[in-house]
Amino acid sequence: TVTDNIGIDSVWVRWYKNNTSTGVKTKKLSTSGGNLYAGLFNSDTSQVAINDSIFYRVIAQDAGSNHKKDSTALYKFKIIQLTNYCVGAGGSTSDWPFYTFYMDSRTQMLYLGSEISAAGGTAGNILKIGFDVTSAASQVMNGFKVNIKNTTATTISAFDNTGFTTVFNGSYTVAGTGVQYINLTTPYYWNGTSNIVIEICFNNSSYTSNSTVVATPSTGRNIHNHSDLSTGDGCTGITSVGTTYTALPKLCLEVTPATGTELI
Repeated sequence: TVTDNIGIDSVWVRWYKNNTSTGVKTKKLSTSGGNLYAGLFNSDTSQVAINDSIFYRVIAQDAGSNHKKDSTALYKFKIIQLTNYCVGAGGSTSDWPFYTFYMDSRTQMLYLGSEISAAGGTAGNILKIGFDVTSAASQVMNGFKVNIKNTTATTISAFDNTGFTTVFNGSYTVAGTGVQYINLTTPYYWNGTSNIVIEICFNNSSYTSNSTVVATPSTGRNIHNHSDLSTGDGCTGITSVGTTYTALPKLCLEVTPATGTELI
């Protein structure tokens, strides 16, 4: 976002990889409406590697006759490796965690560290979680929360109310079928061995039909209940578990491995 009392003549980025001996490049940014300027880096993936750091400044020149310039401070970010994998073989379906047939919903799902590792998972920061959607409802889920915790438990039969980290809190709509990801606002660190419980709950004032997701037959790993609450929300107002469910939603993860992946 660039502003000036006279007006803006041009905006560009000056950047280099790791240090200036690798060469300093410039890239002009184009206006994308109002005071916003944007552009792709003038490089491609063959020119960078995992753990390279990119240093850059945004520079602007005003539209006056003196062509005054100003710039940001020197910023940097690191090229990191992302891994994607899914836990669960499928073979069944589940109506939750996106059960919008009622106003309020709460679901807790337990995934074993051993099965996450078997799917290719290693210790690192979970950036996204996703579910393989077989049918998508258009209902917006308000007060939508994703909570995660490490655990030693291997089964769950009652809602756990302690030790969770809230990694998403806002609204969410299932965009369509296939694997649909939720971008976590707070990455969650998984240590590579612990089992994890993922809780998804929401608080609506209306309802439609619900979305369904691919699931794997499993007992004691998925607990859920739903209601039309007049006060409170699904995360705190629903305290008792419904009937026993024998299908665990297939879980997909996008993770930044722990080694050499510090975000700068």
